[in-house]
Amino acid sequence: MMILDNYKRAFFLGAVVATLHSCNINNNEQRTGKGEEIYVRFKNQGQTQYYVDINTETTIQFSVNDNEVRRVSSARFGLIYEFLKDTGLQPKEQLLKITYDKFVINSDNNGKITEINSENGSNTFNKTEKIFSAIKGSSVWVVLDSAGKFKSIKGSEQIFDKIATRLSELDISNKKFVEGQLKNILGEKFVKSNIETGFKFLPDSSMHIGDSWSKDEIQESEIPYQLHSIYTLNNAKDNIVFIDMESDIHPKENVESDNILGVNIARDITGKQTGTYKVNIKTGLLQEAHQKARIKGALHVQGRDIPIQIEIKRNVLLQQMK
Repeated sequence: MMILDNYKRAFFLGAVVATLHSCNINNNEQRTGKGEEIYVRFKNQGQTQYYVDINTETTIQFSVNDNEVRRVSSARFGLIYEFLKDTGLQPKEQLLKITYDKFVINSDNNGKITEINSENGSNTFNKTEKIFSAIKGSSVWVVLDSAGKFKSIKGSEQIFDKIATRLSELDISNKKFVEGQLKNILGEKFVKSNIETGFKFLPDSSMHIGDSWSKDEIQESEIPYQLHSIYTLNNAKDNIVFIDMESDIHPKENVESDNILGVNIARDITGKQTGTYKVNIKTGLLQEAHQKARIKGALHVQGRDIPIQIEIKRNVLLQQMK
């Protein structure tokens, strides 16, 4: 039962943020398009605010000791991006304030429903929910270069200091687990990845309708995996470019096993991912994204094979605030 219990806990928060951050390994461009050149560059945003909605739904099915487990998890994260003018920065640098506004996490584990909602604040008796409620309204400050590339971040340590007392109220195993998951959504990797995706989505050179480019990326999650993705610029209309994506999913290279809550787990997984994107030509910002991934294979745990199927849906929407 230990393996089953570990898996139930591992996918409580980890699975719902499975596609929230990744890192690029390699980029390649294929120039096959025609027509007018399209330039999409990150622009200095001045004093502007955007609201970013990130919605993820993950369905996981596996079997351990004749126990069939089906877990459906969903997470909604609301972030406020506020571009600020700061005379203390270097020329052409820009300061971005990111405020954590909303966390709503739902889980259906074989009919057992749980929810964590940061809106519940001090009214909740759930210790984990109290932690997320305490994070609501906290901010980090990010310095970007003129092209929108991540340079540095401040404020993450202060957030962890803010919730230290509430974390200490959890038992040791839950504390370590929650700390690990919070690092996934509060740490530098998460912030850097979302900025690189949102501000540095297209190649630096000009594009034509029909052009494509590829990326090799690593998705960091409880079960990390690698993607080879091909993006194609399909259309441009009303200052928006429309992009399609197709990816092959395979195990993370040079990693024989992962440690999940103290259990070494090897995995043999494959899959496909598709996506559509809209990028604003004037601002260079990712305006909308829709992704869907299907993964299947087996996890090798303590001498036994555990068949597993995972489906991940992710939607991102960025809107300017008045």
